[in-house]
Amino acid sequence: TSFDAEGNVTSRTQAATFNQRVVRDSTSDELVFVYSLTIPDADGPVESMQISASSFTDFTTDLQGDFGGSQAMQASRTADGATISGSVADGVAGQGGSFLSFTDADSFNADGSVVLRISNEFETFDAQGSSFGATGVVADLLTLSGTFQPFADAPPPNAIPLPAAVWPGAILLGAVGAKLRWSRRRDA
Repeated sequence: TSFDAEGNVTSRTQAATFNQRVVRDSTSDELVFVYSLTIPDADGPVESMQISASSFTDFTTDLQGDFGGSQAMQASRTADGATISGSVADGVAGQGGSFLSFTDADSFNADGSVVLRISNEFETFDAQGSSFGATGVVADLLTLSGTFQPFADAPPPNAIPLPAAVWPGAILLGAVGAKLRWSRRRDA
């Protein structure tokens, strides 16, 4: 947002891209939730950026991430465990990056929500175009529903199916096992 010489506000829309994905750890079968935000056409790094994701209640989490700025990301979790957050504030946050939550969940659904908060400083100028200096911060929130979250108490709705080539081998292996059991009983 900028102000002209008469003090009129001129608003600008900034395009950004939000991506999410879930990765399964092949050794533990646990899930990693990855939330990414990119502001590709920003005039420069934004002042602060925060991603908050819900709901992680009843799941352990290990949080990490990087928004590409000059400061390290701060990760936090609400006292009830429902919301996890990653943020860079009070400085140059960069133009986006990723926030990861390593969980003990083995299933997920798309019933979560993510809140994005981005803020930037603004300057005012006099009629001759001279700057009065940084005079404040403008922030905006965007809530996205239908995002990935851990899910419990049900069979995994998103189990990764076996390749088609595995089924004939599994059936053959079961038939051979049954034949061997029948042969052992007959010999006894």
